[in-house]
Amino acid sequence: MAVPVMIITLCRYEHFVNCIESLQKNTYAEQTELYIGIDYPLKESHVEGYNKICEYVDKGISGFKEVIVTKQAENLGPVKNFFCMRDIIFRKHDYYIYTEDDNVFSANYLEYMNRCMEHYRSDESVVGVSGYLYPNCLSEFKGNVTRVSTYFSAFGYGCYKRTDKLFDKYLNLEYFTLMFKDKKKMRRLKVDSPNQFCNFVKGMVEYIPDLIRDDTIPPTDLAYGLYMYFNNKTMIFPAMSKVRNNGYDGSGVNCSVQKSTEDLLGATYRDYDFSKQTIDEGHSFSEVCEEQALGLNEELAQFFKVTKKEVFLSLVVYYLTILIGRKRMANMIKRIKRG
Repeated sequence: MAVPVMIITLCRYEHFVNCIESLQKNTYAEQTELYIGIDYPLKESHVEGYNKICEYVDKGISGFKEVIVTKQAENLGPVKNFFCMRDIIFRKHDYYIYTEDDNVFSANYLEYMNRCMEHYRSDESVVGVSGYLYPNCLSEFKGNVTRVSTYFSAFGYGCYKRTDKLFDKYLNLEYFTLMFKDKKKMRRLKVDSPNQFCNFVKGMVEYIPDLIRDDTIPPTDLAYGLYMYFNNKTMIFPAMSKVRNNGYDGSGVNCSVQKSTEDLLGATYRDYDFSKQTIDEGHSFSEVCEEQALGLNEELAQFFKVTKKEVFLSLVVYYLTILIGRKRMANMIKRIKRG
């Protein structure tokens, strides 16, 4: 049985249609159950796009084994909408493919995901399978998949029920505080991934909203990636991205508009135009051929480049936080940001 696909959406009609149409071109689409969670408008500006999406799905979406649509009766927000749809899928399946509505996919995406999800189904060191690959990576790679331990990509990924049980149990402030206070683990993180070290520190003191919201840890790629790293877990990535993200246009919740450079080869995550990323043009995916990607950590570090000054400042903030406490440090930073 093919892995079901979950899409959550609200009002981004053009993105949603492009996402659906790209999946319809996949050879595995006819075997796939498609679950769509349409959130209820929160404000007037959502209504037009919401109505267009409802009209589109009401006419019927062809090309899939079955299309199951849930229209939320009130605005849940992306996190609760995700959990609602996940619980519906888990009544019947023990794994799923998740995407927001701003992704478009290669024609072999579903075959790749199904083969990999089945291949690693019993491998508890693997939390899931990414359909995305960060730009300018794996240039000398001969396999078709590899493992990554420092980053979890939320751009069209597959996850297992066994993994989500762990995430549900450990993605909380108490657990992340324990990891944060473990100086040995934090020193190792700083060496292996300076960017994730900085993100963790900035997230814990609430300088960025990516990790803590209302004293909870929402299901974000940062939280998932940190959990992976501290627990010696990995995520499977393809040798070439099978997903393109078009969400950096200001229309979504998590991805803001960013200034992009014309030099895609020299770009970092701060100025890369994700909408121009080249993705796999193949129509089929062969058997899984895993290879350890030598130099991948260095390539990721280059794409997620942070300055020595940023690492130093994060290190200072880290030790100050250990000394005076997370909440006091967070409040101090908020006062500084307010001027």
